[in-house]
Amino acid sequence: MFADEYTYVHPLTNPVVHLLEEVDQGETEPRRSRPKMPPESGIEEPESKRASDNYLRLVDDKWIPEPIDDPALHLRLITGFGQAKVSRRDQIIIRMAYEGGARISELLTLTVGDWRKRGGKQEVTACNKGSHGRRVKIVRFSMETAKILLSYVNEDRVRFDLHHRTLAQLSDDEPLFLSARRKPYGYDAFLPHWERLCRTIGVNLNIHGLRHWHVCQMMRLIHEIAETPGEVERRKEEMVRYMAWRSPETLKAYEHYFQAIHHAQMRDVLHQQLDKKLKDYIEGARRKKHLSKGGHEPALVKSVSDQEIGWGSLLSFGGEDE
Repeated sequence: MFADEYTYVHPLTNPVVHLLEEVDQGETEPRRSRPKMPPESGIEEPESKRASDNYLRLVDDKWIPEPIDDPALHLRLITGFGQAKVSRRDQIIIRMAYEGGARISELLTLTVGDWRKRGGKQEVTACNKGSHGRRVKIVRFSMETAKILLSYVNEDRVRFDLHHRTLAQLSDDEPLFLSARRKPYGYDAFLPHWERLCRTIGVNLNIHGLRHWHVCQMMRLIHEIAETPGEVERRKEEMVRYMAWRSPETLKAYEHYFQAIHHAQMRDVLHQQLDKKLKDYIEGARRKKHLSKGGHEPALVKSVSDQEIGWGSLLSFGGEDE
């Protein structure tokens, strides 16, 4: 077999790692015709190792992997806010990340005008990766987060503002989030607070995973509420525009991931149906036995009636492979 002829991913690697790699590749520059130069060449930008698409949860002193599309992840984060003493400012940033699917770097560079120009409610304008500071996308978040944001700007932020200004007094170019040093809040200052939250609730998750979590939840919701294949495609196109992806090809990485999940779920349903049919057959055979005089219980019923029905029992009916 020649190089590049086997197009499938390695069967022993985590498929979600490939999801994140494909997504990041689709969101940056288009694929190049030439292969990347090795890191030691000094020509290419070094790439950091990609963490697993699973986050780790601490259970009984053991780290247990959990899928990034776990619908309950945000509940764990919210529960941990009080335990980890997360500030109102950081709560807003985290909520915006998983509710709106924005990158942390996009949220930390927001200005008062980015929020004010969208009505000062549930939306902000934000720059996108590679947009060179231009506000080319809209990030939408919940009404609850909007209320917390208003309280933060008029209360918490006032304490760190050099002139103690409220929202009405701030100019559009002022940073929306301030650090305790009265400067624009940055990634290096935010990250330790995120890591403390994760340690408190026993979760090991890269902050960038919240963006992927948002897309996974949107994909699930689209398939749940869409009534026709055409509606599914239309809503996917809307999501591509909302996420401001450079290429619609980015969506395919998520589609491949969910196709594998749905296929596994269908297999589980099939297995449950097979087990039910087998149990129904056994129950029917038992009834026939009681109705007949002097009859004997079928051998099939004897072999499985007193044990749990499962694939082990099904395979045993066919005998050993030769």
